[in-house]
Parts: sequence; structure tokens; C-alpha cells
Amino acid sequence: MKNFKTLCVAACVAMVGLSSCLGDGKTVTKGTDVPTVVRNVTFEDFSTKKLMVTPYGYLSTADAYLVDYEDGDCVLIDFTYDSSDPNNDGAAARGYSYVTLDQVVEPVNDWPCNSITSNDTTLTDPSVEQPLTYAISSLQKAAYVDGYIFLPSAFKGKETRQTVWRMAANRYAEPEWVKGKRTFHMWMRAQITYDGDPNTKETDMVKTNAYYIKDVIDGWNTYMQNNCETEDSYYVLIHYIRSVNQNGEPEWAETEQLQFMVPLKEDEY
Repeated sequence: MKNFKTLCVAACVAMVGLSSCLGDGKTVTKGTDVPTVVRNVTFEDFSTKKLMVTPYGYLSTADAYLVDYEDGDCVLIDFTYDSSDPNNDGAAARGYSYVTLDQVVEPVNDWPCNSITSNDTTLTDPSVEQPLTYAISSLQKAAYVDGYIFLPSAFKGKETRQTVWRMAANRYAEPEWVKGKRTFHMWMRAQITYDGDPNTKETDMVKTNAYYIKDVIDGWNTYMQNNCETEDSYYVLIHYIRSVNQNGEPEWAETEQLQFMVPLKEDEY
């Protein structure tokens, strides 16, 4: 559970972006497959409310939509925002806006980020590796929200196949210069635990997963704040396995460089 007082600065900043993203005046705007983290928020009067943390900021909706979801659950939502809805009167002041959800909320599996001190390229059993066509199938659908990075990944798979996904990174690493940008590295893996019906053919699939990388990002933010005070952002490369040959040797690929903003230090707010 979060205390809303500690979120006020972030919420107010988010609401500025929300009003510009969702429109001013009488505007109706829709969001599709929006990465979202459900949070139980405590306000200064000690009342609590279930809110949705999104790239648009903090959103509220009818309780019935979220009754089955707990604090920290990751989901994708389709919403409609109506600036003329009376529920949105005073939205900027209170720190969140009201939306209606257009269909059933889609749950997203969340996975931890393993702590490592070097790269994560060792394959103990190549036969269980799930190669990925793209670690990120759409940059527009990827987002870092409340400690989780949501990544839609494309691959050839089966509906009945069961796969464990994971991320790994070194929070104490120093950035490297890649294409003229300070860049940190992560390693993404997908490993098959059950191959599914042997009579089922593989098809092209896209699956969105959420990875909890807050501790890593906090470490990299601290490095940037203490060592690169004139820079307001850095970049992250995610490495993933594109294929495994007959000898069990992987072909590694990498995503485009993802930009992360360096937050202000607490004493600079």
C-alpha cells in the first residue's frame, strides 16, 4: 500500500502530462493496451482507494472493474477518458483522473529481475530456451511504470506451451558508451518448462510481460546522479536470444536503446 502524500510530486507532474495527453476542454480520448500497475493508495485523511498507475499518470475507475486485482498486480487496460465527466472536476488538484474501462482487464504476468555481476549468456540447457523474434515487438507498447517494465515480445510458440520469463542485470554496473550514449545492459531470457501438445504447430505470437526492475533502475539512477550530474537521461540495452543452432550455440540480439530519465534528488524537489 502506498501513502499518497509521498506521491504528490509525481502525481502532480503526471497530471500535467495527463491533461496534455488526454486533451483540454471537452475531449474524449481512448487508450489501448495501456500498461498499468494496480495500487491501493492511502490519502492524508487515511482513506484508501484503488488506483491505476499508468504512463498517463494516476487513473481511477468504477470499483467493479478492479475487484479481482490486488495491490501490485500488473494489467493492460483499454480506457475512455471524458474531460467533461463530472468525476473529472478537480482532477489535477487531487492527483488522478477518472476513466471508464472498455473491456475486461487483461492480466499480465510479472517476473523478478535477477541480480548478476556479469552478463547472463550461459546456457545450461539450450533445448529449453525459447528464442524470440523480437524482445520488444512495439516500442509504442513498452513502458516503465511504477517499478515494472512492460515488454511485448514476439516469438513462435504454442498456446499450450508453458514458459518462464526472466530479466537479469547488475544494479552496480557502470554505463558503457554505446553509439555515443551512456548505456546499461540487461539480459532477457525465456525458458520452456512444458512444451505443450506435440500435435500443435507453432504460430507467431506476442506476449506482454512485466519485469520488476525498480532496484536496478534505482541503482543506475543513483550512479547517474552522483557521477553524471549534467546529464538528465541514460539508455538501456536489453539482450535476448534470437535463435539456438544445432550445436546449442545461441545467437544473441539486442533491442534498440531505451531511454530512461534521471530523477531529481529528493533535496532538489
